[in-house]
Amino acid sequence: MLTKSVNNYYIVSFGLSIILSIGLLYALVRLISPLYFKGAIGISETSKKTSKRKVKVKDKDAKIDPLILTLIKTDVKNILRTPLFAINYLLSFVLLPAFMIIPLIGQFFSGGISIDLIKGFISEGSEILNMMDLNEIIPYAILISFTITFFLSLTSSVSSTAISREGERMSFYKSLPVAMMSIIDAKILIGIILSVTIPLIILIVVTIIFSLNIVVVLLSLITIILTATFSSVFDIVVDVYKPKLLWDNENQAIKQNFMIMIPMFSSMLLLGIFIFIFIQVSNQLLSTLSLIIVLPLLSYLVYRILIKKYGLAYLDKAIEKV
Repeated sequence: MLTKSVNNYYIVSFGLSIILSIGLLYALVRLISPLYFKGAIGISETSKKTSKRKVKVKDKDAKIDPLILTLIKTDVKNILRTPLFAINYLLSFVLLPAFMIIPLIGQFFSGGISIDLIKGFISEGSEILNMMDLNEIIPYAILISFTITFFLSLTSSVSSTAISREGERMSFYKSLPVAMMSIIDAKILIGIILSVTIPLIILIVVTIIFSLNIVVVLLSLITIILTATFSSVFDIVVDVYKPKLLWDNENQAIKQNFMIMIPMFSSMLLLGIFIFIFIQVSNQLLSTLSLIIVLPLLSYLVYRILIKKYGLAYLDKAIEKV
C-alpha cells in the first residue's frame, strides 16, 4: 500500500499508513516497556520483595500458586523483560495479522474499500456458506484452523528455544526440588497459549460475521488447540536433546542457534504433506477428521517417548556440562 500511495500520489493513504505503522510500534512499546522495567528491578528491591513474601507464607490463609503456574509466570517475566526474547517470540504473532489489517484499514479510509463493498462481501460469503452442506464446510474449517495455527507457531521460536533461553540458569533449576518435566511442561504451555491467541481471535471474528454453525466452531476450536499442542511439543524436542545453554548474550541463544531450523523446516514439511493429502484424497471430510485423532496421538507419543523417556537423560547431560 505504501508503494501504491507514493506512485499514485495518494497522500491521504500514505499518511494514514505511516500513522498506523507508528501507532502499532508505539502500542507495542507501551505494552512491553512497563513489564520490562518491572522485571529489571534492583537487588535491594528484590530483597525487599523476598522478605515480604516470607512473611506472607507464615499466614495460614495465604494462597500459594500451583508449581506449574509459578514456573509459567517466571518464564513469562523473563521473556517480557528481555527485549530480544519479546521481539522474537511475540512480534510474529502481532505483525503478521497487522500486515493484513493495516492495508485494509488504509484502503477503507482512502476510499479504495467502501462499507457497501464490505457488506456485499459478507452477504456473498454468508450465501455461499448457506448453500454449502455442513459436511462440505467442516473439512475447510479444520484445514484453515490447522494451517493458520501451525503457520503462526512455526514463525515463532518460543518453544524451539524454550530450554536454550534459560542458559546457565538450568543448572540452578536442577538444584531446586522441582521435577525437570514440570519445567518442560510450563514451557510447552506457554507455547500453546501464544499459539492459540491469534487463531482464537480470528475464529471469534469470523463466527460473529458469518454466523457459523456451532459444530463448525467447536471443530475449529478443537483443531486450534490440538494443533498448538502438537506444535509446541514437537518444537521443544530438539531443544531438550541439544539445548544451547552456554551463551554470552541472548542473541546467541536465539539468532545464532541453528538447531531451531530443524523443527521449523520439519513443521513446514508436515504442513505441506497434510495440505497435499487434503488435495489428493477424495474424502476430504475423513482426512480432516482423522487429523483430530492423529494430532493428539502424535503429541502423546512425542511427549512420552521422545521427551520424557529419552530426552531427559540428554538434557541432564547438557546441564552437567554448564
